[in-house]
Amino acid sequence: MIGQSVFDVAIFFVPLFWPIFPLNMLVSAISAFTFPTLTTLSTELVLHREVGLLMGVTTGLGSLMNIFGPLWAGAVYDHVMVGAPYWMGAILLVLAGLMMLRPAGNL
Repeated sequence: MIGQSVFDVAIFFVPLFWPIFPLNMLVSAISAFTFPTLTTLSTELVLHREVGLLMGVTTGLGSLMNIFGPLWAGAVYDHVMVGAPYWMGAILLVLAGLMMLRPAGNL
């Protein structure tokens, strides 16, 4: 997650348009490893009979974020500045990464 946030900030500072494409490919590659890892870590924290419930909640939240994330990014883009969605994404990813550093016993 921290790596994704670094690439989001890097995209903001890119002076030309064409380097955004390789940076987006790297972010997608990191994301492809991030979410299966988070799923594995989260399923180890619940009872085996509750894994289906966890996956349903996770899928539902992911679907909601696929709807509201672009709406939020568009609003921030329109009302704050052009690069604000990248900064917002970086901030949220850093916060999520910092929450992952917390020991599991403190749930």
